[in-house]
Amino acid sequence: LKAMAPAMTFASPWQFWYSGGVWDNSWIAWIYNNIAPDRRKRLGLLPETPWDSVRDRLRTTVPLLSLKDLEGVAPWYYEWLKHPAYDPWWNWAELRDKYGRTSAAVLNFSAWHDEAYGPHGATTNFAGLVAARRGSPARSALIMGPWSHGVPRMGRTAVGEREYGPAGSLDYDETILRWMDRYVRNIDNGVDHEKPVRVFVLGSNKWITSDAWPIPGTTPDTIIFEKVSESTVFAADPKNPVVDPYAETAGAHDYRDIVRRNDVVFFDTKPLTSDLTVVGAMRAEVAISTDAPDVDIWAKVYDVGPDGTAYNLMSPGLDVVRASYRRATAQRDLLKPGTIYRVSLGDLLAANTFKRGHMIRLAIMTTFAPHFTRNLQTGELESTSAASRVAHVTIHHNDLRPLRLILPVLPASVMLSADK
Repeated sequence: LKAMAPAMTFASPWQFWYSGGVWDNSWIAWIYNNIAPDRRKRLGLLPETPWDSVRDRLRTTVPLLSLKDLEGVAPWYYEWLKHPAYDPWWNWAELRDKYGRTSAAVLNFSAWHDEAYGPHGATTNFAGLVAARRGSPARSALIMGPWSHGVPRMGRTAVGEREYGPAGSLDYDETILRWMDRYVRNIDNGVDHEKPVRVFVLGSNKWITSDAWPIPGTTPDTIIFEKVSESTVFAADPKNPVVDPYAETAGAHDYRDIVRRNDVVFFDTKPLTSDLTVVGAMRAEVAISTDAPDVDIWAKVYDVGPDGTAYNLMSPGLDVVRASYRRATAQRDLLKPGTIYRVSLGDLLAANTFKRGHMIRLAIMTTFAPHFTRNLQTGELESTSAASRVAHVTIHHNDLRPLRLILPVLPASVMLSADK
């Protein structure tokens, strides 16, 4: 194998089958619509019921293992469900410790609004390959565009509702063929002399190039969110989850209305006095306590314009962690009532310029259906249990336990020299 271009793929099972310890519920739709029809035909079974008529039932059935619809066509789905997050069984799908196994030239390709595993996969795999090949030519590159999942179409100028303009276009076929020409056919076309990192920054709507990832010169900047009170309490009910109104349409959308719910806690900065460009992994640090043995914590970052528009910066998945899996180990650590825990979400990957006059919003919630399964909040896993309970969750935001968002800020000089 001389060269490859893994596009919009993963680096670890913990951002592919699970995210932050939470099962990715989109596997249901993928199997039902992409795998099951062909399997049913091959097995001589009756055609399946249209997706729209079974979608809600399939997505909400608990225990997950009690779902019968896929038994005859995807038995491996049930094998997956029998192995919880961080189970060593999943090591067959872990790439992060295997970069030394290939000498191929690797072009890592994804987009900021790709499925959440895509940005994590492309950036992690690129950095891992560079580290594994230290001391010799890395022969690896990274492209991160403004698009959603799938090959970018020429002429497209928006991702969801957010415009990025003609500058965001990229000829995917030409890009891949140039890579293969250089490393398979040994044509000296200059690919190996170009900067290996190329990322598109939304808001500024420009491409920037770099010799490394993370972008050199990026510095951490911490925002501490405060309210008049020292904490905020809300009731979280798995049977009444926060629902993504744009679940069927990928990309950036206006989420201003989501904060109207009583089970969503949000914090805004003051309007920015100058442009602020963030490229890389943001980190949210949230102190919580609850009367339940377990909860999920979603930490969503929005770019809020002067008109109130609140654009999401990524697809759901990198912005969630199950509290019992906060240590990212197979041994779950259930919560004790009233005890305060600090939960960290460190893979909030984005590239965005928050323009002068805009605000940065951090919204905290415990559900975001239907993308991922819901925490039952009983301490039991939804793969084998169905009973759920309401949790009373406290978000702490005071001097002793600050609510923080740490941003990888790019120097203004980098954007001034960026491609238009």
